[in-house]
Amino acid sequence: MDKKELFEELKDLAKQVGFELRQVPLAGSGGGFCRLKGHNVIFIDIDDELIEQINMIAQALSNVPEIEEIYVRPEIREIIEKHGDSGPTR
Repeated sequence: MDKKELFEELKDLAKQVGFELRQVPLAGSGGGFCRLKGHNVIFIDIDDELIEQINMIAQALSNVPEIEEIYVRPEIREIIEKHGDSGPTR
C-alpha cells in the first residue's frame, strides 16, 4: 500500500468514527486533534509531508477505543497502534 492509499484509508476511518477533518495550510508547523464546540476535529497541515499527515491521523485514531470494534486492515491497525502511546487522550 502506498502512502496516498494509506492516507485516504486513515481519513475514511477517522470520518467513520466521528472525526471532522480540516485540511489547512499551516506552513509545515504541524496539525493536531482537539474537541471544538462538541466535535472531534483533526487539523491536517497540507504544507507538511504526507507521512506527517498520516502520523497525525494515526495518532488521533489511537485514542479512540471504538477502533477495536471496527474491522481495520492489519497494516492500518499496526500504524494506529504504533502511535498509541503518544499524544493527548480524548
